Amino acid sequence: MNLKRKRDRYSYPALALRSGRPCRFRTTMELDGYHHWLLNSRIRRKRIEGLFSVIYWGHVSGKNGKIKNNYALAKVRRAKQSPNFDEAMVAGSLSRAQALIRTKRYGQAVVELTEIPQLGFAFASKVCAFVSGTHCGVIDSVIVRQYPNFGFVTRNGYVRNISQNALAYNDYCRHLQRAARKLNLRGQRSRWRDRDGAAHYWRAVDVERAMYG
Repeated sequence: MNLKRKRDRYSYPALALRSGRPCRFRTTMELDGYHHWLLNSRIRRKRIEGLFSVIYWGHVSGKNGKIKNNYALAKVRRAKQSPNFDEAMVAGSLSRAQALIRTKRYGQAVVELTEIPQLGFAFASKVCAFVSGTHCGVIDSVIVRQYPNFGFVTRNGYVRNISQNALAYNDYCRHLQRAARKLNLRGQRSRWRDRDGAAHYWRAVDVERAMYG
């Protein structure tokens, strides 16, 4: 199955939090746009709201697509109630990650975000992918297992927060970007289709979602 077919079939639920309550989006592009808007906001409260929404999204789907709403909300509460959670620090970390992504230091952006309580390396990459899906994709144990050539190191099934993985993430994002450019050069027929049937240009995150599928 080629990347376009796999991206077209991407089925992770388009769920998020809006004002602390679960909401569903019709398409993945709408979900991406919502999280991108929050995480890149100049308003500190909005950036933090975006982080909590990504935490919810990242935990809401279980095996076979079963929705784990209460579990995901509990993860958000745990993040909020962490004794190490400081709003100013978290908002600052999100802003610094944005700047690092803009200057193509993708691995350093992930490492920066791991300073936030509850964010390991893989989950921090989810935040990066919403900050800029054009440049970044998610790296988790599924991708690591299926594509060992990227050179990520895991321990007990988790992507380790080490310098080797930061460097590997830089290369991984560049690979996703190159793949997206090649697909876009093929024209209209190669564009992926969202859940409403609309065709879209490829981004790094779209290549990652196709690989994951």
